Amino acid sequence: MAQIVHLAAYRLARRTGWSLDMAHGYLKGNAYRVAQLTPPESALDASEDYGLGLQLGYRYGLHYLRWLKEAHGR
Repeated sequence: MAQIVHLAAYRLARRTGWSLDMAHGYLKGNAYRVAQLTPPESALDASEDYGLGLQLGYRYGLHYLRWLKEAHGR
């Protein structure tokens, strides 16, 4: 399972230009949102790539990726 998540994060990072840590955080944040769980407060306050990705995934989910795709015309 970890290999699948890592591959998904790698593809997301390549597609969006994010770092691998930010992509991993985004996927984890989206998983929290889908499961209707609240991530740890320390993760939501973090300012490094993983924390920023987690915040994006948790707060916006797939809507952010759709917006990003439209904004860049891809």
